Amino acid sequence: MIIDSHTHLGKSNLSSIDISESDLLDAAQKWDVDAALVIPHAAPDEPFSAHEKVNLLTQKHPQTFFGIAAHNPLLIGDDYPAETRKCIESFGFKGIKFHPLLFTLSPMMPKAQVVFRTAVELNVPVIVHTGTGVPWTLPSLCIPISRQYPDLKIVLAHSGMTVFADEAYIAASECANIYLEVSWTAGFQIKHFVSSLGPERIMFGSDLPENMGVELIKLKSLDLNEDELGWILGKTADTVFGLGI
Repeated sequence: MIIDSHTHLGKSNLSSIDISESDLLDAAQKWDVDAALVIPHAAPDEPFSAHEKVNLLTQKHPQTFFGIAAHNPLLIGDDYPAETRKCIESFGFKGIKFHPLLFTLSPMMPKAQVVFRTAVELNVPVIVHTGTGVPWTLPSLCIPISRQYPDLKIVLAHSGMTVFADEAYIAASECANIYLEVSWTAGFQIKHFVSSLGPERIMFGSDLPENMGVELIKLKSLDLNEDELGWILGKTADTVFGLGI
């Protein structure tokens, strides 16, 4: 079983990358990926319609794609809890994305706390972008949040993107409710994560369809045993996000 824990749909107004339904399906078929978590792409024109598009995708392919809510609390203000609840309870989304760089918010800022409070209330994990966009995207900033909300599962997207991988490792070492998604992370760092934290804390993600094969080949080249690889490629994401695959 292979679950891609980090994919996107739609056009990013930041990078101009535009990912379609066929892009996701073609990549999944090519690389034998069974399921994927789908997040609206960075900086969409309007977050409500972006969620609707992800919802339509998950309805059309209910065994393949699972939605993740992603919208900036600074932009939608008091609508944040209600929009998130709609995504989780009505659309069946499996988690929330928090992007410090795009939201111009550190995880520790007061305006960011609605994201984590809402996730706790809805009992879903939060994926936090780490790496590009320091200092607000430093993995260590999630340590106080994870301690404040010990029942909240936090997934560090990209595990600090190689440069801050040691920070991601420290955060996960200090906090049992922090998990590491390892796209854009070096192979030797992933091996260290696995040997020190256990494969149950590590998950595969691609970020982009063109990167799916690269990330899979990277993981399969690390001489991990079958059980370790099984957790990283699918079981960790399945367990953390409650997909029931």
